[in-house]
Amino acid sequence: LLWCATIPLVRGLRLFRPAVEAGFLRFMAGADVSNLRRLAVKGPVSDSDAALLAAAPLTNLSALDVSGTDLSAEGLRRVAHSPHLRHLVELVAFRNAFGHDGLAGLAESPLADRLNALEVQNTGTGDRGAAALARSPLLARLHGPGLNLSMNPIGDDGIRALAASEHLG
Repeated sequence: LLWCATIPLVRGLRLFRPAVEAGFLRFMAGADVSNLRRLAVKGPVSDSDAALLAAAPLTNLSALDVSGTDLSAEGLRRVAHSPHLRHLVELVAFRNAFGHDGLAGLAESPLADRLNALEVQNTGTGDRGAAALARSPLLARLHGPGLNLSMNPIGDDGIRALAASEHLG
């Protein structure tokens, strides 16, 4: 599929577990996937898989869904620092266990200047992650329906940090 002459015409791709486990992400790094706009990965993503995803030439990708993929804080950091994801504006990463460190790394990454929608519910993010998000300019673009932090153990300290953020309008 990746070496097919029509792959540059593909705008959306959903990778299921068998494709991820067969190494599809490794092959993406050497394929012309630059016209892909939406990518959903629906299989386990290890830290090395996340590095492969970050290395893939997804230069026009605007939406990435890695929900329920076992993405770790290190894996999220690798994706968030990809030099290829310059057009990413939507990240769906719920049901992963990257916790405080993952959200803090994302809030301090180059993606913090671009994302408009972030779904990180049920990721183990607590007060420290919420405080990191509150300090990030990322929060200014995510309020309202663009941010989903539900089902996370965010307590009073995290809520206070978010409410007091200079990035909320």
